[in-house]
Amino acid sequence: MEFTQGYYKFIFVNNSLFINTDINILKLFYYLFRFGRPFEFLTRNTRFKTLNCFPNIVRSIRILEFVMCYGKMRISYKSGKTKEHIIKKSNHGHCLISLRTGEFKIFNFSDSIVTTLFPTHTPPSDIESAVKKIHLSSRCARAPKLINHCIQSGIIKEEYINLNRPSYTLGDKTKFVKQVIPLLERIAQIDLPTKISARNYRLQLKKTISTALKYVEEERIYNQNQIDKLKTCFNKIYESLESVASNQVIVMGYSHGDLWNGNLLGTDDNLYAIDWTTLDKRSFYFDLFFILFSQASRSNKQNIIPDLISKMNYSISHYPIYKTDSPIENNQPSNVFSNYRYFFYMELLTLKLSESPNNTTNHIKELLRWINMFEDFESALCVQENRKINLRGEKNENPNHRRSRIHRHSHLRGTPERRT
Repeated sequence: MEFTQGYYKFIFVNNSLFINTDINILKLFYYLFRFGRPFEFLTRNTRFKTLNCFPNIVRSIRILEFVMCYGKMRISYKSGKTKEHIIKKSNHGHCLISLRTGEFKIFNFSDSIVTTLFPTHTPPSDIESAVKKIHLSSRCARAPKLINHCIQSGIIKEEYINLNRPSYTLGDKTKFVKQVIPLLERIAQIDLPTKISARNYRLQLKKTISTALKYVEEERIYNQNQIDKLKTCFNKIYESLESVASNQVIVMGYSHGDLWNGNLLGTDDNLYAIDWTTLDKRSFYFDLFFILFSQASRSNKQNIIPDLISKMNYSISHYPIYKTDSPIENNQPSNVFSNYRYFFYMELLTLKLSESPNNTTNHIKELLRWINMFEDFESALCVQENRKINLRGEKNENPNHRRSRIHRHSHLRGTPERRT
């Protein structure tokens, strides 16, 4: 396909994918079959179990279905019957994706380039910050290379990684630890982990979140019920964090910030992470908690919280802070679970409230989905703790100590404590 100067028209087909209208269906099939490995919807299983044993055949069928759909849309557009769902861009490529935060990504398969286009209203400082983070991610050796950028035009060009997306469930603990933990170690060691006062960091997060909540309330970005929900959750998380990390240190390391299955490509020793614009220093286990909660939120299984707790404990035991070059006290696996998940909750709220979404309705739904997951998780921990107490027969335990421990787990949802 020869590209010329001017505007390129991308027509929406499905699965959030727009295709350049200059491409004919034969070339599109070739490009998607050879270069479309990251597009997960092209590998979706059929209802025939025997056929699913032949992934290349299944992939060919899915690509053919998509290409035929594109062909119909293209004929309708060329004949002038429809002008809807067309995006015009001056940057050439074979397909385009519109992101929820307002950016566009254009994929040029021939040159193995992904071009990120920022909205015109994006402050240059935000684009410059994104470029710096992508530069920094190159230390990881499992990140796409930055090819070039133009802050004034709001353009960043990166290497296109043509690898399949891995699939992880809450049940595959061994596979997850073998493939993902080495990547987390590479990310965390972009620079040596450091330790800071847990109290000071807690106060810093409190100030940031309070400012963000005040802003969304004044600007009426969300309705009052949603804001009240956010405030209630934040206050309970903060109180819980006070009780578990009052006089301790917390380990800070680099974190991807949006590490879920959709931002992973490859397998085994060839696992890459993409979309590094949320890279920052956070509490050491942020990425681990993020990917595990993300897996749980996308699971179709009922009552998945026990599986989540089990996989979380297993993963933490294989990803201890004391394996790093920065010796840290009070951070053995037994303390990590209670100390770090509350910091993760606060950091996640900070990250989501700092975003500028293209669709505020979908954004608040996602944020509330996270909060509901946190509440369900803490409630399940409370039930688990009660069962342990009953099994151990700790009838002589100091009631105040017991109530304090259970209170931390029940605090987010407000689960009633048992009488002692």
